[in-house]
Amino acid sequence: MKRLLLILICLAAFGLTVRAQDITTLEKIGPVTSFSRDDHSVTFTCRDNSQVQLTVLAPDLIRVRASFTKAIPARDHSWAIAKADWVNPDWKVAQAPDSFVITTSELQVVVRRSPLLIEFRDAKTGKTINADALRLFNREIFNTFDLRDRLRNITAPTLVITGEDDFICGPVCAAEISAAVPNAREVIVGDAGHMTFIEQPQAFHDEVAGFLES
Repeated sequence: MKRLLLILICLAAFGLTVRAQDITTLEKIGPVTSFSRDDHSVTFTCRDNSQVQLTVLAPDLIRVRASFTKAIPARDHSWAIAKADWVNPDWKVAQAPDSFVITTSELQVVVRRSPLLIEFRDAKTGKTINADALRLFNREIFNTFDLRDRLRNITAPTLVITGEDDFICGPVCAAEISAAVPNAREVIVGDAGHMTFIEQPQAFHDEVAGFLES
């Protein structure tokens, strides 16, 4: 192949940008000022207008949506929307002075009121899920795994594409990557979150196809 091609999708480029946004400097959200629930989910509203929604999809699967300083968008950016026949499991929510607890037969999710923090626990043992892995990542990996200084060495034509509402590695990360990679093309797909190629498949296809043809 005469022309090399490198497409950096922010979903796959997390390792390159794991320090692009220093989470230690992020402002905490909360406190929780109100909440509402329906048959499938609980939505928490904070004093700064941020919202966090937990949807119970299965006894061992609770989905979290977050929107910072604004209400959660009506459009749902998730692979979960592709499955429309989720069976509503038994679950309950209880309030405590400093937290809410959502419980299924397999999970216990503790939502702290101030600041809003979410902790997943095993419903049977009460132990935090993946606590050791999280501690290892925060202590030994997060602060050391940084490949940004290698981006300037990329010589292949590069497309950097992410969703406008991706809060994991979205526009901020895309801007840093595209600024570092020589002659990179940056595309921010509107009305899309972290899974751009699922949430806006046509837009994603068009951008990638146009890049390949250029």
